[in-house]
Amino acid sequence: MFNLCEAKNQLSSLVDRAASGEEIIVAKHGRPLAKLVPRRPRGRGRASPRAPSR
Repeated sequence: MFNLCEAKNQLSSLVDRAASGEEIIVAKHGRPLAKLVPRRPRGRGRASPRAPSR
């Protein structure tokens, strides 16, 4: 688990680690808030979810 300040300073490295399969937990004040995980490849014929246009 990485605190937010550590994660900010090491973001590039943490993203590389997540891309290679590791799950990275990011915490603030000792409370887990987010998880970096590898991106799953898109399935064929499946539309990707997108935020609504404004």
